Amino acid sequence: MKRKARGGWFATILFTIISIFYVAPLLIVLINSFKEALIKCVCGALRIFCHSFVAIS
Repeated sequence: MKRKARGGWFATILFTIISIFYVAPLLIVLINSFKEALIKCVCGALRIFCHSFVAIS
């Protein structure tokens, strides 16, 4: 005879929502730190490209 778990889906959804709100700020900080590094890299590459383009023309 199988016994159904009471509130199994409710507990799963509740803990999923709690974990998303717990982890989301950490992911946002991590993504923002990489975004600043990527912007610096792209700006540096564009600066080199623009200087070489001006030097050629």
